[in-house]
Amino acid sequence: MKIKKTGKTTLIITIGIACFALVTVMSMQFKIVNQTDINELEVMREEELRTELANIKEKYKEAENKYNEKLQKLEEYNQKEASEEETEELVKKELEQVNLILGKTDVQGKGIKITLVENKDAESGIITADNLNMIVNSLKEAGAEAISINGERIINMTDIVSVHEGTILRVNQQRVMPPYVIKAIGDQTYLEGTILGNGREGDKLKKLGHDVIIEKDAKIEIPKYNKEIKAKYIK
Repeated sequence: MKIKKTGKTTLIITIGIACFALVTVMSMQFKIVNQTDINELEVMREEELRTELANIKEKYKEAENKYNEKLQKLEEYNQKEASEEETEELVKKELEQVNLILGKTDVQGKGIKITLVENKDAESGIITADNLNMIVNSLKEAGAEAISINGERIINMTDIVSVHEGTILRVNQQRVMPPYVIKAIGDQTYLEGTILGNGREGDKLKKLGHDVIIEKDAKIEIPKYNKEIKAKYIK
């Protein structure tokens, strides 16, 4: 990724700066010694020696300051690189969370599988889109973290509709046929209770003659929503 490439480039630059600074300090020290001839020092007056010593100290101090400045700059580069890596990791985690919420990630976990076996001789005839919508809404109210119907992931923009006078059901614009297998990840007790509780949608369907089978599973697998999420009216 671009951030990692920038980090590597920064590291190379900072190592070069550090090496250059070290060589500069050493060179100045050698230069200072070479410029101070021993014989000349012997014949210099005391005042001249003091002046020359002060000059040497000043030059060394200047070189030391430059070296410390380079070290500080190196530390700044290192902190910036660490910050970029932390930012990259934070962005990555945020993106994973967003995809999870949007249903764009395959998930698995503890939950239930509801199988609705349609009995056309039942009092109501067939299972309708309204029945499926009621079950999905009940599962959401019970805290389901992910739901699917016949492999179609349910998200906020999912439509469950009947067409051709109710003879065909569509979920996410895809036709689904009985038996309808609804999977939900969440607290198994709450999820089961919200479907089979007295007066609940599963209980109603059973009383109408349809089969409602609920299985608890520690590893319910629900696929991701595999279509483009696109708003029609939001600009």
